[in-house]
Amino acid sequence: MIMTIAHSDTGMNFKRFFPLLYSLLALAAIPLLVSCSSRHARAANNSISVSVNQQTGQYTIKTSKPEWTFQGSVGKPFSNVTSQSGNDEIGDYEETSFSWTSDNSYTGTIRWYSDAPVVIFTLTTPNGAEHIQSAFPDFTGFPRGMHHYSFKNDVFSPPEFNKLTQTSTPWLFFNNQDEAYVLSPASDFIVSKMSGDGQHMIASGLNPQLQDLPSDFSHKSILVVGKGINHTWMTWGHSLMTMFGKKRPSNDADPVLKYYGYWTDNGADYYYNYDK
Repeated sequence: MIMTIAHSDTGMNFKRFFPLLYSLLALAAIPLLVSCSSRHARAANNSISVSVNQQTGQYTIKTSKPEWTFQGSVGKPFSNVTSQSGNDEIGDYEETSFSWTSDNSYTGTIRWYSDAPVVIFTLTTPNGAEHIQSAFPDFTGFPRGMHHYSFKNDVFSPPEFNKLTQTSTPWLFFNNQDEAYVLSPASDFIVSKMSGDGQHMIASGLNPQLQDLPSDFSHKSILVVGKGINHTWMTWGHSLMTMFGKKRPSNDADPVLKYYGYWTDNGADYYYNYDK
């Protein structure tokens, strides 16, 4: 099942509405132990491995169930490659960090969890930036021949299967075996931007019109891999809600949730067409 969500403000564009969408798709995470071959930090079943190539600036995420590879590059050598472990809102994690210089000085971090099929990417500008041209992750290697799904940048954010909308919408990819993955921003939703064609490149970054980023500004993106389309959506939503300290409300938490109703705004069945 794929959910679409409507809002009542016809003047509200997709980017303003999107943080609500990010908070509503959630239930429970599925266990998937992961590892990193960059510093040989390994979890029990090696379902996911993450590696970086210091000389080429390439980073690779491999999954064994399903057998997928995601690969990208910053196009410059890495420096200051380090690894550490810790715990955050989602759970115990391992991560590797590295630096590079292109249009700006950047620090990248890849974080993965021992009990969730979740990878968090963080792009930081240590010295600030007038503009950010880099996206992270920027995958040129990823599972091909998948169906894709996003949300249009239009009133009510309708579903889009024919093309990938180049806004902050999450991008879902799935195959006929119901194996799926979601790539999306995980912070700064209003100024985020997904880019790519789903055939040669997929990337998560910031709107290139964004200016004057401060020192140590960080932007996050999230990759979730799973079996089952709805299950993968729920894992993605649960992870984002957990990151931001949000709790799923009960089904009768307020009148909108508790009672049947209808909208009277543009596009609704009862748009000034009252039942006499």
